[in-house]
Amino acid sequence: MLTNEVIVLENNYSDFRHVGYLIGLIKKELDLRKNNDIKEFGITHTQFHVIMFITFNEDKKIFQKDIEQELDVTAATASGIIARLEANGFIRRTPLETDSRYKYLTLLPKSYEVKDIIMSKCSRNEGIMFNGFTPEEKNEAISYLERILKNVKEN
Repeated sequence: MLTNEVIVLENNYSDFRHVGYLIGLIKKELDLRKNNDIKEFGITHTQFHVIMFITFNEDKKIFQKDIEQELDVTAATASGIIARLEANGFIRRTPLETDSRYKYLTLLPKSYEVKDIIMSKCSRNEGIMFNGFTPEEKNEAISYLERILKNVKEN
């Protein structure tokens, strides 16, 4: 039976197998791989995240506010990320037809060129992560990670 009670683990700092520590190590390794995979395109993994977010939401207009919420960053940080992507020819700010003060983000051909290459590298990295896992184990692991994320956000 699942409960909403918070479980406090014993503090044993000599045991480096704590979940948070392991998640941190995994994140560090994945960030290194991602940065290595995309450095040839002159973008960061955060900038690539923006490109993918726009790609997955091409059926709607994406504004800077959407990027702020997706990345959980300030308006100034989002503006800087968007400005660099725009300066490097990956995206364009397009004025809204009904109110030109509002600009939505559209992908330029350069974004599509790198997206497919980087996505294949991301798929390769996911294959490496789940090497030796059965499909059921992979689904369970993802389910557990989603629950951990939900717990951390809610508590």
